[in-house]
Amino acid sequence: SQRFWRSSGLPFIFQNGTFPTLNMESNVAKLTTTEKFYGWFQFYQKQAIWGTAAILIAGLVIYFVIWRKNEKETHAGVALSQVAASRLTSPGAPANLAEAYLKVANSYFGTRSAERALLLSAGALFDEGKFSEAQERFQRFTRQYRGSPYLNEAQLGVAASLEAQGKLEDATMAYKSLVDRRPADNVLLPAKAGLARVYERQHKPELAYPLYEEVVRADPYGSLGAEAGMRGAELKATLPNLGAAPAASVATAPATAPIPAPTNSPAPAHP
Repeated sequence: SQRFWRSSGLPFIFQNGTFPTLNMESNVAKLTTTEKFYGWFQFYQKQAIWGTAAILIAGLVIYFVIWRKNEKETHAGVALSQVAASRLTSPGAPANLAEAYLKVANSYFGTRSAERALLLSAGALFDEGKFSEAQERFQRFTRQYRGSPYLNEAQLGVAASLEAQGKLEDATMAYKSLVDRRPADNVLLPAKAGLARVYERQHKPELAYPLYEEVVRADPYGSLGAEAGMRGAELKATLPNLGAAPAASVATAPATAPIPAPTNSPAPAHP
């Protein structure tokens, strides 16, 4: 047999009746799972250590960011509540209310409480009669918080500020933009009422009256519906035909000649 393996040109690896390679495969197969993992770990030890460290560091960073965000949100809520409470407890608070809200908005930018603080700051300016400043602050909100759930309220504030300044064309566009998008009723109805008021000031009662009617139907027992009803009634008193459907024209049938009654006289005899 040794002569055969030599004559074949193959390496002489057959010794003592067994193949060493077969013994090696047999030994590998007998390794336990723990031994295999240990061997893998020994080979990739450095990579495994760095990978584990990277995962731990990333987890710590994420935890820290979430913790800081929650802490900032908590502090922002407390600061906003304190400003709101000062409105009731301090007689001089309304004079500085807008700036107090603005301070919360600037100090805790990016939080939900900061969103509300900026919107309340603009509303406080509007209540103080500072319509131009209120408009700028409402517009600032629309730029900074495009994805905010309070965005429609801010756009309504812009329209109301324009109306209060007598910028009727701009107010019309702002109100109509809201009405056409049909947001929730808490914004849609005030936008319709505002658009109706602007139309009324522009001497367009035919456009104002239907909007007042829509507001009354949607809010029959609310203050907004009551105001719209009064304004609509005043327009109707001035222009009785306002909102009336055009009367349908009735075609008059042409007069026809009377049909002669049948006679009982006998028919003439034929010759």
